[in-house]
Amino acid sequence: MRHLPRFVSLPVDLLVTVALWVYFIGGFATIFLPLYLVAMVVPWRRAAHTQWLNFVFFSGFFGLLRILTPALRLRVSPEVRRLRSAVVICNHQSYLDPILLSSLFRRHGTIVKPVFFRVPVFGWILDASGFMAPTADRSGRMLSRVERVTELLASGGILFVFPEGTRSRDTTVGPFKTGAFKLARLLNAPIEYVLIRNTGRVFVPGHFLFRTCVPQTMEVVRLGGLDAQQVQDSRPEDLASDARAAFAEVLPDKSADRTQGRGHA
Repeated sequence: MRHLPRFVSLPVDLLVTVALWVYFIGGFATIFLPLYLVAMVVPWRRAAHTQWLNFVFFSGFFGLLRILTPALRLRVSPEVRRLRSAVVICNHQSYLDPILLSSLFRRHGTIVKPVFFRVPVFGWILDASGFMAPTADRSGRMLSRVERVTELLASGGILFVFPEGTRSRDTTVGPFKTGAFKLARLLNAPIEYVLIRNTGRVFVPGHFLFRTCVPQTMEVVRLGGLDAQQVQDSRPEDLASDARAAFAEVLPDKSADRTQGRGHA
């Protein structure tokens, strides 16, 4: 598919973006919110039910995106779809990344910024789904969240984490924080490396409109991983360094760019 002139693509981008937000906000308020509320009456299955609803809701979002965007392809490797009971380390290019991963796994959780737990309704859904903040909060719920993540992994679910801590605005890979790797050791869980490509080109950081008229293939592929014993035998700092190196082999490296820049100064 050839690139369209901007005066043609801009209205298309706007229409598709509006349609996606109508689904995201309108569909959530009228269809999914009542279902989330129903999940509250079954507390012993609350996390499983809310995670399943997340899976269905976000699968519908990406289904609509692909219908409205003929230029867009989504390729997920079979190895990724088969992942179970693991801490999944991912690079981060776009706000699409966490909802894309949620659309691939019926049982899932992730680490999100504490501020999201303070958002009315949305924060409750995150908490009910078993999502957790990166550090202990004043309410003392960190321990209970760790216990729920343990149950999640035991049931075959995955915990996906973005150790860069923020989105890359130029597809490069940034420094990895060690928190996810400390958590994996605490949980005695294997670690899997999953690479996400081109979500930042479809929904560009800092932009409101989706880019719908430029041919793109969003990819989710497995790079490798470590079993639980290998995780236990390594320091979190070494785990973070090795994981980042695996991503740096296939993505541009910010630290390398800075080093080269100093060399040419």
